[in-house]
Amino acid sequence: MSYLSIVQQGFRFGIVGIVATLTHVAIYVAVVAAAGLHPGFANFIAFVVAFGVSFFGHFRWTFAAPDGGRRPSWRKPLLKFILVALFGFSLNAFAVYFVTDVAQLSYLYATLFMLTVTPAAVFVLSRLWAFA
Repeated sequence: MSYLSIVQQGFRFGIVGIVATLTHVAIYVAVVAAAGLHPGFANFIAFVVAFGVSFFGHFRWTFAAPDGGRRPSWRKPLLKFILVALFGFSLNAFAVYFVTDVAQLSYLYATLFMLTVTPAAVFVLSRLWAFA
């Protein structure tokens, strides 16, 4: 894989990641603010929706076959990406717990972690393992 194609793949990953992350954060905030649900439950709902956005985007666009052809199967990448996403969810759940229950701060502070640490970790695992 050439340097240019890696950069292009990184750019596509970033676009899909931003859309999925913004989807996650928007749903998280909306569910807490509008529905009054606990931030931990809101995080789970947001995770499920953002997972679909993320997997579909990465499978069909970010890590699509380089020649424009179809990948042999979506099953193996899906199973691996589920594990990667669950790791990301665990990071977010820890952030929500720490911010809201331990530090007794507004749930909004957890979004800082969701916007930085979690996407970086998911990128590395996706690139090196889930869609490799």
